[in-house]
Amino acid sequence: MAYDGRILRRAYQKFEEDRQQRQDRFQSRREAIFLRQPRLREIEGELRSTMSRIIASALRRGTDPLPAVEVLKEENLGLQEEKRRLLAQMGLPEDALEERPACPLCGDSGYRGGQVCRCLRKYYAREQQKELSRMLDLGGQSFETFSLNWYSDAYDPMLGISPRKNMAQILEICRSYAETFSQESGSLLLTGDPGLGKTFLSAAIARVVSGDGWPAPGGERGRLVRGIRSRRPYFSAV
Repeated sequence: MAYDGRILRRAYQKFEEDRQQRQDRFQSRREAIFLRQPRLREIEGELRSTMSRIIASALRRGTDPLPAVEVLKEENLGLQEEKRRLLAQMGLPEDALEERPACPLCGDSGYRGGQVCRCLRKYYAREQQKELSRMLDLGGQSFETFSLNWYSDAYDPMLGISPRKNMAQILEICRSYAETFSQESGSLLLTGDPGLGKTFLSAAIARVVSGDGWPAPGGERGRLVRGIRSRRPYFSAV
């Protein structure tokens, strides 16, 4: 899947800012816990330092560190139990001092298996909508706000149906195109005179497709739909 590099960089920057803010909030909560119970800070320090100290000692002597690690596990059990007890006395869960990633799929890296993770794709979608809004009015144009009341309900012999029914069919084509959009989807050609709703429906499609995190097909920002002006008096979708 092709992503616009400029939009992706902006999305990743915002992604990183939010990740850093979450980390800062966690560190603040962690520090507040230590202030309430200083012994927890000591326990955390002991748990971190003991492992490295025993392994370093074993490596300096040229011995297998695994036996020492087994001894360490036994010693740490007491520290871990004391830690759980102190947290419970404070009404906190046993993992209150452990930082958990917001996205378990990628560990908050934004990438998974060399591909953009869905968490970063959400940021990309928001940035893409901002980009599209410079060309299309995404603020109020959506399938939900599209009104068929602007189209006549009188039968038209050229269409074989009324303009309103014709437009209702086109609306469903556009909605289905947007809701089922995939990497294999082609372009949707909208034709008709100015003022018939091409730009409005283009914006509605852009809102849905970009909101799902899809980049613009063909690598061109906003080219989700081709709107063609013609002398045709009625709106059609191909």
